[in-house]
Amino acid sequence: MAVYAVRDGSIVRTPVAAGISSYDGRYEVRGLAPGAYVIGATPSAIVTPNPLGVARPLAAETLYPDVLDPQRALRITVVEGVPIEGIDIWLAPAPQRYSVGGRVFLPDGLEAREMVIEYGGPDVIRRGIWYVYDPDGLFEIEGVAQGPLVMLARAVTGKGIYMGLASTVISVESVQDVRIAMQRPGRVEGRVIFEQPLPAGTSDLRIVPVQALLRLSALYPVQDTALGRDGRFQIPEMLGTYTFDVQGLPQGWTVKRVHRAGQAVPGNRIIVGGEETVRAVEVFVGPGST
Repeated sequence: MAVYAVRDGSIVRTPVAAGISSYDGRYEVRGLAPGAYVIGATPSAIVTPNPLGVARPLAAETLYPDVLDPQRALRITVVEGVPIEGIDIWLAPAPQRYSVGGRVFLPDGLEAREMVIEYGGPDVIRRGIWYVYDPDGLFEIEGVAQGPLVMLARAVTGKGIYMGLASTVISVESVQDVRIAMQRPGRVEGRVIFEQPLPAGTSDLRIVPVQALLRLSALYPVQDTALGRDGRFQIPEMLGTYTFDVQGLPQGWTVKRVHRAGQAVPGNRIIVGGEETVRAVEVFVGPGST
């Protein structure tokens, strides 16, 4: 049983520390800095597609004390030097699983050398990878739980990368006839603006877009990009809704806000459509919290 801690408020919900329980369920998660956390447990944390295209979905994640919904999880506050005892997690039963079927549509005359669908949502309960081998783009994703589902398709063709987005909601039965129309992805152009001069020795800064509609796997991440000397950047192959992070910042620095064409964008999120170039994006960074 994998038990892990996620920093409260983290957009991508990446575990910051983890441990494995013993046969009787006892566990320890060490190395947590002071702050608020969500504690989760799952029998499995790996998604492995087999050669036939069948993805083994994540097992149900249970959050402290006994819920599946991240919004209902109780937060644990860690104080430096004070261990926390008695954080018992009562595993919730795995939800009923369904299937989602449909077809991926490429432009006429275009064939895919490789096609994959990443599916899930902003949380980690329902996600996975599904490889599409059918030449007509037909797919049937199995083992999906109830609730909203976002599907991001990516195809490698003779004319480059094509991408497509679709969403559905699974309520009382499986879903069929989902259409994913593929198109050339968009791109984002802009610059990072530093609210204060960077400390001496700061280098190798990179801007990292974070897909906000679903958590992407390490196999097909969004491409990060090095900053120019003036902080400018260009990020290709984007489709959907994104927030931004900047790697290599000094300790205590973070992204403060995001503007487009001089106007603040809600939630610091940029929406990128197919074949669209989103220009004049400004990512402000500086010391302190957001």
